[in-house]
Amino acid sequence: MKEKIFTLISGMESDLASMYGKLAVITAYSDSRKVFLEMKEESRRHSGEIACINLLEAPRLNTEKIYQLHQKLKLSVINGAGKEKSAKACKRKCARAEETMKGLYESLEKYYTSLSDHYAEVAATLGRLAQDEREHWESLMTENDPK
Repeated sequence: MKEKIFTLISGMESDLASMYGKLAVITAYSDSRKVFLEMKEESRRHSGEIACINLLEAPRLNTEKIYQLHQKLKLSVINGAGKEKSAKACKRKCARAEETMKGLYESLEKYYTSLSDHYAEVAATLGRLAQDEREHWESLMTENDPK
């Protein structure tokens, strides 16, 4: 699932990690060094997690098989149904076409379910990272500043 947005966000987290590393060595901020180092590590971890999202492979739909199925359906049923010797034979041919379409829809249902599961996993990761960020905010805002 190569998406530029996740590459961009991973870079943002890397930049934050670098910033926290620089803040941790500023003498005037020495009382907050620990929190800056923690934020540096958290940003590095987040950068890696976001980068891993790009490694997840979203399910792919093989549309070539659908085109082939369409051609087969046209040749065997659509173009030939009216050429059958009896209505019963014609209806059998049409029933096979309906069965084929049923199989196609079931296959598409499975594909979109797996695609949904894939993106639900991505969404869960993003939701967890958002919660982490809330906790980071709280850590930064509630740390006791020197007087």
